[in-house]
Amino acid sequence: MKAFSLQWMYTFGKEVASMFNLLYRLSFGTRIWVFFVLLIAVSILATGWMSYHIAADKLQENALKLSQDTVNKSGQVFDEKLQKIAVSTMSLMMSDSFVNVTKASIARDDSRYFTYLAEMQSTFSQLLFNERIIQGILLVTPIGDFYPTNIARLREYSFYDTPLYQEIKKDRRAIWLEGHADRYFSGQDRVITLVMEAVTNPSSRDMYILLNIKEKELLSLLRQNLSASSGRIVVLNASGQSVLMPGLSGDTAEEPDYGDLLAARQRSDPEGNMDTGHFESDNGSSRYL
Repeated sequence: MKAFSLQWMYTFGKEVASMFNLLYRLSFGTRIWVFFVLLIAVSILATGWMSYHIAADKLQENALKLSQDTVNKSGQVFDEKLQKIAVSTMSLMMSDSFVNVTKASIARDDSRYFTYLAEMQSTFSQLLFNERIIQGILLVTPIGDFYPTNIARLREYSFYDTPLYQEIKKDRRAIWLEGHADRYFSGQDRVITLVMEAVTNPSSRDMYILLNIKEKELLSLLRQNLSASSGRIVVLNASGQSVLMPGLSGDTAEEPDYGDLLAARQRSDPEGNMDTGHFESDNGSSRYL
């Protein structure tokens, strides 16, 4: 092996020496011409290499900015849709049928329960028609549950027996529940649930509204503003928990570390304002915006 290396070095040295001898045999004018040709060739190569990298960096920067704007727009549409659904729920609480249910609940009079259930159907239908993304509605009261009768209610599950009831009874604020299988209606579709205390006049405690939103429809809403090649969609809450079901988008890639994503979000917003738009996270194999 050593002899082979020495032979190769000897041959290479002879070739280089031969090239220099050929160059020195040329006239001075020819050598000047060859020098300028080599200089121009090197300059063209260097200029082309620099131009390529500058253009590539610029394209990557523009593509990243476009992706950031798209993510910001999708997030804004997502938030506005959820806010619109929450506001639409207020129309339910302004209906005459809801007022009748409130009065009966305060009096603990369930004698006309089925009459009130029938009266509530038009109110439920209007809300479901206006917001097609809603899967189901459940109005929980002391005299019974009210819901769209075209969806079968699973009677074995009572909202009053859940930890969620204790939480909202204590805090008295609306709660968004991450993606889960629906426990209150047949089919057990995956939904995201808005739980809120009913606003009544006169005031009545222990009346709550559960609004189930179709998880797949929310994902479709996000994808409307994203290109098909944009990769997976990850929606996190303030605690770093996944809101949508992992893999719901059909992506079979390895799930991201949600703790790392939350840490990246907090680094982009150290003041905790949560209104800084996009943020970036790179785990080595995948990049998230």
